[in-house]
Amino acid sequence: VLEKSYEVERIYARSTFDLLTAFRCLFLKSDWFHITGAANYLALFLSKKRTILTVHDIGHYVNSTKGLRKRIIGFLFWRLPLKKVSAITCVSDFTKQHLQAVFK
Repeated sequence: VLEKSYEVERIYARSTFDLLTAFRCLFLKSDWFHITGAANYLALFLSKKRTILTVHDIGHYVNSTKGLRKRIIGFLFWRLPLKKVSAITCVSDFTKQHLQAVFK
């Protein structure tokens, strides 16, 4: 049971890499930020100590991207954001193990 109530403001990225939404994140004031879906990069614009990232799956990254594109996506959408959050949650043990195996 939460001792405090929280207001929720939902922000949706309009595309895979939505710079307007990222810019808006710079000005958000909140107790906590929760990122889920394909918008991991938004963590780069939020407070590390107040941001939680939920990972659903990394199969698309592992299986569908190759070469330079894979390196860029891995860096901007995974490696940097994973270091810029206070907590990472995964929807399953399989996803957790897969994430740890790929990104150490």
